[in-house]
Amino acid sequence: MKKVLVVDDSIIILRIYRHILEKQGYQFITANNGREALEKLQAEVVDLVVTDLMMPEMDGMSLLETIRASDNLRHIPVIMVTANGQVHNEERANRLGVNGFLTKPTSSWDLIEAVSGQLAQ
Repeated sequence: MKKVLVVDDSIIILRIYRHILEKQGYQFITANNGREALEKLQAEVVDLVVTDLMMPEMDGMSLLETIRASDNLRHIPVIMVTANGQVHNEERANRLGVNGFLTKPTSSWDLIEAVSGQLAQ
């Protein structure tokens, strides 16, 4: 079973994503910010990270940058989700090596398609 780490500071978003992804057969773990996500990535084997952009303590862009700079983590696909769909955010995420970029509100279908597309590779 593939394990997905979802990083978001919204409990509501985490619950919605859990419902969607567990229904698809994925194992699901959460973190409330980038720092917590890095701790989980050091402790567990994760197949994919889905992260919000705007979060306290460490945002999604900093998390992505740290993952890509790590020899142990850089292979993990990262999908970024944001309510702030500004082009410069997507361009920066692409430069840092993001695997997918979704804009909130994200439909269940778009989330499932993005996650399954990355995990099928």
